Amino acid sequence: MPPLTYYTIRADQDEDQLPPAIRPLKEEDGDAIRILTLGEPSSHTSEALSLEMHRSSTSEEYIALSYEWGQSEPDDPIILINNRPVQVRKNLHEAIRQIFKHYSRYLRQRGKFECPHRPGTTVVDEWALEDRGVSVTSFPGDRRRGPVVHARKRIKRVKKALARSQKLSHHPRVCGYRRHKEALCPWTNLEDNCFWAKHDPPRLWIDALCINQSDISEKSFQVGMMGTIFSSAKLVFAWIGLPRDGSDDALRILSMPSERLSQFVATGGLTDNLEATIVSLCERTYWRRIWIQQEIFLAQNYVVMCGSGSITSESLDQALADLTRLLSNAPKSRDKIMLSVAYEIVLSKRYYGANFYTLFRWLRRSIIANFQATVPHDYLYALLSISCDDFTRIDKTKIEVDYDKPIAEVYCQLLQSFVEVPTTWNTDWLLKLSHKMGLSCEEAETLLNSEVMRRNDAAKDSKSDTEFWLFEFRHL
Repeated sequence: MPPLTYYTIRADQDEDQLPPAIRPLKEEDGDAIRILTLGEPSSHTSEALSLEMHRSSTSEEYIALSYEWGQSEPDDPIILINNRPVQVRKNLHEAIRQIFKHYSRYLRQRGKFECPHRPGTTVVDEWALEDRGVSVTSFPGDRRRGPVVHARKRIKRVKKALARSQKLSHHPRVCGYRRHKEALCPWTNLEDNCFWAKHDPPRLWIDALCINQSDISEKSFQVGMMGTIFSSAKLVFAWIGLPRDGSDDALRILSMPSERLSQFVATGGLTDNLEATIVSLCERTYWRRIWIQQEIFLAQNYVVMCGSGSITSESLDQALADLTRLLSNAPKSRDKIMLSVAYEIVLSKRYYGANFYTLFRWLRRSIIANFQATVPHDYLYALLSISCDDFTRIDKTKIEVDYDKPIAEVYCQLLQSFVEVPTTWNTDWLLKLSHKMGLSCEEAETLLNSEVMRRNDAAKDSKSDTEFWLFEFRHL
């Protein structure tokens, strides 16, 4: 029995009779996508998670989810999308459940802290207003996470705060929430209620749900837009899975500021066991997904989620760079981190930038690092949006995303996009790529030799035409 899907259509239904969210996304729709919204469900404690889906565009604010698909199983859990039961894989279900958990905690606390400056509004509401450009005066407010204190005491504290407004404008805590400069920016910590105030309600883009995977035409169109989708997202949630192998300890270490991390390493706090937890976190199978390279590389900002814990992109980037510097006297420990896939992905953007990686380089890197894909087409399609133009080796404009094509034809399309005839140096990794794409060695060698012969014949014909033209020109 096939899994339940949101896009199941009865035989007697025409396209015009379908709900707007189910209607196929076509190329003429431009930047149209589907978005899932986490509202304020009354069934937070119910067994099935509930979301609302609607059509939107990449110009609107949303959060993209990056995750590992995993294998489909008969007992995969059920969620509700527009009150329709949909079966999702277990890893995706855990990711959505954790997002619901963070958001539910915010909903329970949202109305507990009234803003002294604006009667009838909460502190979180005031932060949201300030983010939208509404001027709000700084105040210290009530630091207790409980009922609002007596109005006279609150007003007295506000008056004292106004007298010291310049000093308190940088106070680290306001109304029980962190008042850092980036508190309402997309990369704030998920434990901060101000983050959820900005994204209330959260709007998510999830490829397994927002793309009709059974509609090959729509899938090809949307996959071609993946670069735009992830680069336009306000934030990317990178879900690496549930806690294991001491991942909570690893996140706590990686979240340390540079000075504290330096002191921690210098005093011998980074034991072999803790070091192993960091390496284990950086070697999770999530990091070897072929799509991860694009999703992380194009993200404006991202947050790595592991169970209920999380770490911002800036913290992870800085911590990995600091550790390789601090462990310079312990080359074995340093190399374990530097050779991890997470280190390669996270720091590649920092050190090289977007203009360094051509499709040729991405393909070779994917083979060397042994990246994996569920669909063989993705070994090529997942790298197109992050590859800069390179007309000296591979012309990526000749590659068209089409999941209807047989994999042999996709491989031929790659060979034909080479500007020059593939040399012996290139054929080694090209044959390895063909093996990962599911082609046999005999098939790959036949296709490669056929393309080389075609190029050589075309070159001979071109040379003959040139010599004939020169001969005619000399005898005019």
